[in-house]
Amino acid sequence: MSFDTTHDTKDIYLNTKDKINKEQHKFVPKSHLRKVEEIDNTEQSFKHKTLNHNVSLKIQQARQLKHMTQKELAIRINEKVNVIQDYESGRAIPSRQILNKLQQVLGVKL
Repeated sequence: MSFDTTHDTKDIYLNTKDKINKEQHKFVPKSHLRKVEEIDNTEQSFKHKTLNHNVSLKIQQARQLKHMTQKELAIRINEKVNVIQDYESGRAIPSRQILNKLQQVLGVKL
């Protein structure tokens, strides 16, 4: 995407959730307004993929079988406790590096 350098980019504010009032935002190039309108008109969902529920349960069950707390597991894989909490609750955006560390410490295939 190329930007029109004749305008100060600090002044450009585009929010796709709010319709842009073209009178108030005369400094926004028309090409950008068309792009925003195209994005607004699409039905696409822009969500990150999160961890599968089965994988979350597998992590939690394996940790409990090894009689480890979330804090102990976090220390063993050199991550913060909230990372373990996110993985076990299914909120985490999967990282192959973290999954590999969990596999090694817990001895399960994820």
